[in-house]
Amino acid sequence: EYPAATAHDLTVDHAVTDVFEPGSVFKVVTIGGALSQHDITPNTEFRVPGSLQVADRVIHDAEPHGLETLKVKQILQRSSNIGTDMIAERYLGESGLQKWMHRFGFGRRNPFFVKCLERYEFEKNAIKRGESHELFT
Repeated sequence: EYPAATAHDLTVDHAVTDVFEPGSVFKVVTIGGALSQHDITPNTEFRVPGSLQVADRVIHDAEPHGLETLKVKQILQRSSNIGTDMIAERYLGESGLQKWMHRFGFGRRNPFFVKCLERYEFEKNAIKRGESHELFT
């Protein structure tokens, strides 16, 4: 039933409507790139320290921890900044990360999104003119 779905927030496409932190998105790009290159598997293990010096900064994970062994699937599951950086440095480098950003579509216009924006503007202007609309009913 539609009201039950609405009550449980099942009518929202969270992948399109919600905002995600860039770091969380790029963990998928980094790990997905290294997986696609067959450099790692979900079960490849890394010794992940509690902090890591990267250029002039020290990065940490959201949850403090000491040195621990994590599989790639755990690095992604826990959203480990340190584990992801280790994968990026070891297997991708700057040029590899740029390659995978491009292959995942970053930096290009998304035709689907452009069409949605055009439709939204059309419907918004129709509402302003007092015309019937479909988008918000």
